[in-house]
Amino acid sequence: MPAIRLSTLGTAVTTPDGAPASTTLDMVLPGVPWSAELQLGWGVNALTGQGADLALRPFDVKPASVINLHSQHHQIFNSEQLSSTVSAAVSGSYSIQGSTILASASFLDTVRLSSTSATMLWQLEWIADDYEMADAPEFNPAALKLLKDDPERFREHYGDYFVQGQRRGARMLVVCNASASTREQIRQFGARVSGSMPNVFSMEGATELKHQASESQVSLSITADYVGVPRKVDWRLPGSLEEVPGVKDWFMQVSEGVPLMARLMHYAALDSACPRRVDVPPDRFVELQSLMRLSSRVGVLARSLPSPYQAEYETRATDLATRITAHEASLPRDFELIQRLHDEARTLETDIGRINRHYAVFEAGMEGRREEPAPGERQSAEERRTVRFGHARANEEEAVVEHYRPVEVGGAFLQHKEHVWDERFPGQVILGWSVEVYWGDSGEWWRSDEQHIIGSDHFVLRCRSDLSRGFSYKVRIYTVPRALYQFDLPSD
Repeated sequence: MPAIRLSTLGTAVTTPDGAPASTTLDMVLPGVPWSAELQLGWGVNALTGQGADLALRPFDVKPASVINLHSQHHQIFNSEQLSSTVSAAVSGSYSIQGSTILASASFLDTVRLSSTSATMLWQLEWIADDYEMADAPEFNPAALKLLKDDPERFREHYGDYFVQGQRRGARMLVVCNASASTREQIRQFGARVSGSMPNVFSMEGATELKHQASESQVSLSITADYVGVPRKVDWRLPGSLEEVPGVKDWFMQVSEGVPLMARLMHYAALDSACPRRVDVPPDRFVELQSLMRLSSRVGVLARSLPSPYQAEYETRATDLATRITAHEASLPRDFELIQRLHDEARTLETDIGRINRHYAVFEAGMEGRREEPAPGERQSAEERRTVRFGHARANEEEAVVEHYRPVEVGGAFLQHKEHVWDERFPGQVILGWSVEVYWGDSGEWWRSDEQHIIGSDHFVLRCRSDLSRGFSYKVRIYTVPRALYQFDLPSD
């Protein structure tokens, strides 16, 4: 991942009451991620982030010759790691976002993070040690005349900055999605790789990661993306971990240097008459950066949701991102719109968080479903005095309700006593249940219905005492509203 610097956002200029009313733009912005809007020597508007006309005379370019090779990796196993990755991918100065391979649609579309999925990234980059620079830049006559006649119209035509330099290189990004059946499997896998992340660009590292995934019962899927590989070349994509080292060698052979980073210079460096002050307070740019990052994070979380929620929330996240992009030119001066979009993004994030919490409860229930005794399998009341299956505790916040069903029957000479719990919970889903033998150290209990209890709305359980004995059972059933837990049941 490239090192992306967030500007200090210039200097605040305050009004008499002390509130920042405008910003004095920084003279130089180095390390700006390259985007399609940028071209060496051409202008950039700091408020809109859009490219502007060429204000310079033709110039020579000073080349950079030293090339450095870098590699790094990132893990996305929790929300903090996701936020850190998105912050690096969606960054910039003022409204000049820039785009990196991490901010591209191909990257964000492949990232997954949920209770049973995670993402790992490896990046290999070769890049020039310094910038190719525009040598002795100066205004062309038309731009200089417009600057002298009307500085504001100059800004409209040519922007605030020009691209003074560019750093060339190429990048290869490997994205590995990990998925599991249970939360515990992903947790174990994350613990295995967090201490020492294997380097998949080597065969030893690829083999080690595959072994760790197998030990944790986690499946892996691999894809790759490139910057600096010509489109005329047939791209090679790794189909497995073992293929990554070979694809890395191919990348190093075919990649060509393209601009990866820009150095922007304010026009005031060429003529002090060029205004550096803009009528937008510095914190407005901070709020805009926050909105962009939140929107990107919400997009990843929406795409990671389980069915049937994924399609609905992915559509909402995509619609939000589209509206942000459509208004990006006006957002710096429209505080109310930034706030409305930010509030909408926060609401979406909250809704997704609620669904993920519900899914964690649902997943705990499904783990218990796999542990339920088989129908007709007799359980000793003496050996299994207290047992719990699934999510066997009430939770008001997640709408888990406990239904207490105790029963006590006295013994009768030379008789077996029996009891059947048979109850339906319309509109509910059973996610857990428990049995506690309160007194009576003999007898047995068992499931008598072929259908699993957990995942259904029907609870059926039977118990039977030993001869001449009674029993006291405390049975608890835990349900949730089906309308809030519309998740797919696992295949048995």
